[in-house]
Amino acid sequence: YAADCITPNSWFTTVWDMSKPTYRTNSPNTTIAFPGMGTNYRIDWEDVDDPTNPAKHGTVTVSSSSGSSTPYILNVPSGTTKVRIKAHKASGTFYGFQHFASDTNKTDNKRLIAVEQWGTTKWASLASSFSGCKNMDVTATDKPNLSQCTSLSSMFSYCSSLVNTNGSISGWNTENLTDMAYTFMKASSFNQPLNSWNTANVSSMRLIF
Repeated sequence: YAADCITPNSWFTTVWDMSKPTYRTNSPNTTIAFPGMGTNYRIDWEDVDDPTNPAKHGTVTVSSSSGSSTPYILNVPSGTTKVRIKAHKASGTFYGFQHFASDTNKTDNKRLIAVEQWGTTKWASLASSFSGCKNMDVTATDKPNLSQCTSLSSMFSYCSSLVNTNGSISGWNTENLTDMAYTFMKASSFNQPLNSWNTANVSSMRLIF
């Protein structure tokens, strides 16, 4: 899958702060547990503060990862503070992101600080995707493709820094969703209008806020 086939607006783009604590104990200052879901997908990463330095960016193909239970462990140079990670299915599949922190899922949910772009990924699963990411905000201006997604359950639960100042979340196409339970539970800073969301097929909104 040629690199030039992936246009700039196609990537799922996130930013991670290495100075934040990690749930994991292995090399906490030089790795990021990326809880993507897919096979043979591509990751491009860069040092936010020094993106053109050959030692501070790279490309990898992830053979398989399945969310927070078996995330992909990305190695980054020691001393890197903020890392931008861009993901795309490339010649494989990339369909989900599950960042649920628990005693059994050792994730880096405190290090994720921004979703900058949703890209062209057709999301099959966003349930619990950012649960517990208390330092994360959505700065993306585009909208996720939810045409194959039915659940946003716990998607932003406990995301106390979620503000989404540009209001992009308000414009999501939610017509295929059936489960919105706990989506914004304990997301105490979020106050964007959602009156344009289509909830005709939703069967559960339990504790959505």
